[in-house]
Amino acid sequence: GGLKKSVALMDFPRCSKDVTVVEGILDAKIAKARGLETVVPMNGTHLHTDIALTMSEQGVERLTLCLDNDESGIKATYKIVRKLLNQCPEMRLFVAQLPDGVKDPDELIRKQGIEAFQASLDTAINAGEYLASIYKPRIVKHNETGMVSKQRDEIFTYCLGAADSLSNPQDKFAFISAMSEVLPELAVGQGMPIEVIASRT
Repeated sequence: GGLKKSVALMDFPRCSKDVTVVEGILDAKIAKARGLETVVPMNGTHLHTDIALTMSEQGVERLTLCLDNDESGIKATYKIVRKLLNQCPEMRLFVAQLPDGVKDPDELIRKQGIEAFQASLDTAINAGEYLASIYKPRIVKHNETGMVSKQRDEIFTYCLGAADSLSNPQDKFAFISAMSEVLPELAVGQGMPIEVIASRT
């Protein structure tokens, strides 16, 4: 079955530079039926690195993840982003957010039309903004409960690693700008003058 899945995922117009990956076959089918040619299904919650590399070789420059709006989809998105940042650094990664209360692209397209799905894709955030959106609330929470130096050190090291995994300057800048609001030392750790960051917030 493994081979079939990878073949299914390669089903997109050959000249596509921008491809959207969804979880289910139905999500991709309805999007294609309504005219969005570059939507491909993952058929589950795993995206094999070799598939992303093949896409990259075939000229895909931007990959947008739009997985289901449930716990497994949210977890899978995080896993895939971390994996692809490490293993396919030349591919630009974006994450599209479905509106609250909408489970998957299929439901969104049926209820609100293809334009609503297109709007989600158009407003997708880059990998740096995405990682910041996950880590920042956690640090805010830690700060409220009072963070001891060792905890802060641990979190700083983790966030520094995340910043290092972002090879694209836009991603890196987005991540550090957002994170330095709650972890100012991150800007310094990445060699960014803290005043630059402060002036942007």
